Amino acid sequence: MDYNQALSGLVESLSTQILESVQQRIDSEIAAAIAKAVSPQRIDQLVTQAANRAAKVAAAEYKPDLTQIDAALTKSATAIIHNISTTAETIVNEAARNHVDKLDINAITQNALSRLLDEKLKDYRFPEKSIKASAIDFDENISGDHVNGGIIHGFSSDGIEDKAKAVQLTILDTHTVIENELLTRNLTIKESTILEGDIHLNGNVVLSSPGFVTVVDAASTQVQRNLNQQLFDSYSDLIFDKIKQQGLDLSRITLNNQEVITDNQLSSDITVSGLKRVGVLDDLQVRGETLITNTLFVSSQRIGINTLEPGYTLTLWDDDIELILGKKQTGIGQIGTTRNQSVVLTSNLKNNLLLKPDGSVTITSLNLGNMNITSSTTPPNYNAPKATIVFNANPSLGGPMGWVSLGDAKWANFGIIE
Repeated sequence: MDYNQALSGLVESLSTQILESVQQRIDSEIAAAIAKAVSPQRIDQLVTQAANRAAKVAAAEYKPDLTQIDAALTKSATAIIHNISTTAETIVNEAARNHVDKLDINAITQNALSRLLDEKLKDYRFPEKSIKASAIDFDENISGDHVNGGIIHGFSSDGIEDKAKAVQLTILDTHTVIENELLTRNLTIKESTILEGDIHLNGNVVLSSPGFVTVVDAASTQVQRNLNQQLFDSYSDLIFDKIKQQGLDLSRITLNNQEVITDNQLSSDITVSGLKRVGVLDDLQVRGETLITNTLFVSSQRIGINTLEPGYTLTLWDDDIELILGKKQTGIGQIGTTRNQSVVLTSNLKNNLLLKPDGSVTITSLNLGNMNITSSTTPPNYNAPKATIVFNANPSLGGPMGWVSLGDAKWANFGIIE
């Protein structure tokens, strides 16, 4: 049963009947007032007065002509009728207005409405399970105690505004179900809470709150308990990769509680290194064997160039030639080679001094003080400093051992061979 439709029909019917009743009451009151104002005696009086005025007018204008008399009578009758209608209309309007002004329309309407409601509601049968008429106090607000069941559409109050098009809130004895999102300024939950689904926090978490501290402590404990070597290796690989890409910026590094790097200094405790390149060194101390670019080898009291087995203080290999520099015996050093090889002491790529494996020494030109000594197969004839000696490289009996310069390209024989 649609209570709204039934109630609307009832109200509409009552309104129509009330208006009809009030209209009848007003019409009857006005009719009574008009009847009183326009009584037969009053009409007779008005007709007499109008006839007298018309007769006087007609008598004043009377002429003994039948046509004129007929016209005069017609004119008089018309004037009488007009005067009677005008006077009657004026009297009726004035009487109705005076009577209506004296009427209490509100009281008449209320009385008619009360009588009609009493008559209609007394015998009106409401639909089954509807609100009884006796439960409605029209002089006071309708109590919510009389509302039971059904759906109220467009419900609102001072604290509630319902704009939903479907059920969004269900209240049970054990649960309160909200069908969609819950939006509130503040939320306080006194007891336990179960959350199903994702949690999105758009604000800040109070770090000192007991719940957050408990979660952090539990997570830390669980992580420490579940941490294993594989996880550590994966994180260490990430760290090492990041160090490879971005470098490592530290001002102090310790090893076994000993500083190995402080600012830009390496500690003396670093004894092994895989350094492949260094800049300019102000000071370098090396203990033990040292190999530089596979060329210079240094060991205890030995230096080898192009060799890892230097037999003397300095041993140099150049292809198949070995040169040495070192001690021959007490008080005597040696420079040369220990192999069957010649040694040349040179200047300006000249063979100034040639040491041969057989122990001989070859000197192309020898200076003793200011005196130059050379050799030739033919007598010299060039200008040479005085006392220059040229030995005869092709001697014969009776020939000289050599020649000596007297200056100005003059040469003399010395040492005749006999």
